[in-house]
Amino acid sequence: IRLLDIQPGQGEDIIHIGLCTYPLDCAPSYVALSYTWGDANHTSAILCQGQTLFVTRNLKEALWQLRESHDIFAGRACARSDRNKSPYFWIDAVCINQNDDEEKNQQVKLMWEIYSRAAFVIVWLGKQDEFTKSETLGLPGFISQGWDHLFSVLSRPWFSRVWVIQELVAAK
Repeated sequence: IRLLDIQPGQGEDIIHIGLCTYPLDCAPSYVALSYTWGDANHTSAILCQGQTLFVTRNLKEALWQLRESHDIFAGRACARSDRNKSPYFWIDAVCINQNDDEEKNQQVKLMWEIYSRAAFVIVWLGKQDEFTKSETLGLPGFISQGWDHLFSVLSRPWFSRVWVIQELVAAK
């Protein structure tokens, strides 16, 4: 499998990633990302090993948030000797060659194992909005506008994906 690492950066700096290939049974500790790709017609450029790679806006926003949250992940998921480095991530749109149908078919068969071997799985529901600010989402009262807010979160595309159950069940 390929694993990526996110290079340091801040704010609106372009996202830089690197890729490394490992046998699945010998792969270092990594974090798997469960997300929706988003609209393939709305892409943004990142740099992958110095080359321009176009990813969906939703993935770019997830990568940005993962980069900005470096301190949270560095100690939890990183078995690397340098805890100041970003942990490795497995993200299907980047770690699987999307131009190679044979590779895609092979990797789909490994999805359960890829997610179950991850140190943990991060679910990316999308960029923060007015209903998903950092406050705790408690359950609202029976007659409350809070249910509209919760419904807004649960209506995000991630919840409609077929792979959601496998990714969550396989996660540690």
